[in-house]
Amino acid sequence: MSAQFSEQGADLPGSDFTVISSDGVHFNVHKKNMECASIVFGDMLGSSDKGCEVTLVEKANVLARVLPFAYPAQVCNIGISSKGDIYVVKAIIKYQVRLSEPC
Repeated sequence: MSAQFSEQGADLPGSDFTVISSDGVHFNVHKKNMECASIVFGDMLGSSDKGCEVTLVEKANVLARVLPFAYPAQVCNIGISSKGDIYVVKAIIKYQVRLSEPC
């Protein structure tokens, strides 16, 4: 699958879950991918009645770089290149995103 993420969001085919950024951008993703990619998302989604969406405190520009890690074929490295990228690293740590191991 070629997942497309941008600061304008994502609308992946067959998506069943929506992650909403703090600035209101919708990322329509696959719940199972989110659960497998992040122990925090797994706990959040598996043990609650969150329904089909969750709003996070991160802005769209951060989530557009973090959420692709739920689709391992899409990401080879984090690609830190500017001071603003610290928010990407913080979100990866916060959500305990698995960077290399498959589900």
